[in-house]
Amino acid sequence: MRNEWKYLESWFSAKWPEIIPDLNPGCDPDAFEKVESEMDIGLPDSFKEFYMIHDGQKADDYIGMFYGASLLPLAKILEQWRIWTAKIEEYGNERMKELFDQYQISLMPGKVKAAYANKKWIPFAAFLDSNYIGLDFDPESEGDVGQVINFGREEEQKSVLAHSFDGFIDRFIGELEKGEIVFSKKNTPLPKKYQQRFDGGETRLGGFIAHRFLDEPSLEQQEKLGILL
Repeated sequence: MRNEWKYLESWFSAKWPEIIPDLNPGCDPDAFEKVESEMDIGLPDSFKEFYMIHDGQKADDYIGMFYGASLLPLAKILEQWRIWTAKIEEYGNERMKELFDQYQISLMPGKVKAAYANKKWIPFAAFLDSNYIGLDFDPESEGDVGQVINFGREEEQKSVLAHSFDGFIDRFIGELEKGEIVFSKKNTPLPKKYQQRFDGGETRLGGFIAHRFLDEPSLEQQEKLGILL
């Protein structure tokens, strides 16, 4: 991940220099053991390498590097995971399904679960503190363990953003390399292909992460999924 960070730092320095001082120094390699033990998962090596160079950002939702979503420090990842785990345990799985899961949609059925929360969903970037990009260690049968998904309080439409953490970083860098971004009035980079959404255009997608990362399903796809967004 050293080469990936080298490219990101170069791009940020040229196009978005205010983000550079917001990046934390790398985390201690020993810090991962506590997180993995408590969450009962094994973090991808690429994820660890990424965090050993920069342990997230200093500010929450001030200057989020992933189109407004802030890269969370490892300690914040654990903190947010504990909050959602406590909520799941407070309600219980059946009560959670009854109260919340009925409103959730999987735009990739068979790959990501149409659930509100899951102990095996590990956030690593956040928008407005409760909408996440994260690792999915409990995918559906056709999904990949460790795939990157969107989830959180307002992310009712779940989808797979990348098959792995490596893939997500490669996707993001690829968009930067191709010039597929524009800057909003708040000086935040956004996907050029979704610019109309941020200029007051209509979209049937909800959720802050979905708004920034997901293609809108066609009417044909919606009919196939049995949904109407």
